[in-house]
Amino acid sequence: MLKEAPAAESGSGVREERACRCAACSHELALLRDRIEVEGAASRRFVNPEGIEFEIAAFRDAPGCSLIGERSAYWSWFAGYDWQVALCGRCAGHVGWSFTGPSGRFCGLILERIQL
Repeated sequence: MLKEAPAAESGSGVREERACRCAACSHELALLRDRIEVEGAASRRFVNPEGIEFEIAAFRDAPGCSLIGERSAYWSWFAGYDWQVALCGRCAGHVGWSFTGPSGRFCGLILERIQL
């Protein structure tokens, strides 16, 4: 696992947790403390069937995302896991995928489409 990022304090002394945001609209997608390693790596590069390369970072949860479509095992980047498209909950831009498998669920967010 990655080390969790410390929470920041606002000018009012209230602690705010650092968030991963959509690069297009700044909507909060996930908390940085929920970033995890998958298969021993903080981020991974993958290529889809159309030859498009994606670099993703994994998060335990990404409540700011909306999942669309049916889960599919086709061309899954993680053996035994089904995937489902994850969109930004505000602007509906494609920001990654949710993966569900034997060890539970995690979200893989596309690094060039998010702000860390």
